[in-house]
Amino acid sequence: FLYEQEVKINFEKPLKLYFKGFIDKIMYYVENDITYVSIIDYKTGNADINLNNIEFGLSLQLPVYLYLIKHTDIFKNVVVVGFYLQKLLHESVNAKDSYYDILKNELKLNGYSLNQQSILQKFDSTYENSKIIKSIKTTKTGDFQKRSKVLSVEEMEKINKIVETKIQDAINMIAKADFKINPKIQNNKNLSCTYCEFEDCCFKKASDYVYLAKKQFGGENDE
Repeated sequence: FLYEQEVKINFEKPLKLYFKGFIDKIMYYVENDITYVSIIDYKTGNADINLNNIEFGLSLQLPVYLYLIKHTDIFKNVVVVGFYLQKLLHESVNAKDSYYDILKNELKLNGYSLNQQSILQKFDSTYENSKIIKSIKTTKTGDFQKRSKVLSVEEMEKINKIVETKIQDAINMIAKADFKINPKIQNNKNLSCTYCEFEDCCFKKASDYVYLAKKQFGGENDE
């Protein structure tokens, strides 16, 4: 286990700078010179994860951690088993359930796992009906259920490519002093300004808003 681990990646062009993050918890296991890694970020509030908007530069925290882990020299020959959010506080208690049962359910990891069962079982031996990860279960034939949040190696690599592009785009804009105000709107919801402390004094105009199509990760935009 590593906790509050600083991970830093250097960039050379067009500016010489570094990009870093602090990962709440890294669980890793080394076998035959391969390092199997699971990434966990703690949340006291909303612990939902959505990959559908990462191409728009949104909801990038866990994907950024995935990118950092794949490019750090802390580990060698990394295989990412999964990346998850873990909610630490819950709001309500059902009197019909014991506190222990509620706690077990609330502390389950919410995120995406590698779709290779031989690797996933190194992290979660209960993956067939997981007691550790939400939305992981197999069918009687041994396949993952359709609702299971699993990704292929290729899909994880696609996420890495998207993150790298977004980081490089940000570096290029900093180099050009290009700091456009362009809040993103999707389904009539402002996704960019919700937690911004400067919203009331921002110079944004109606013409600055960017309206996003609803997107499914790995699929096409909806009309």
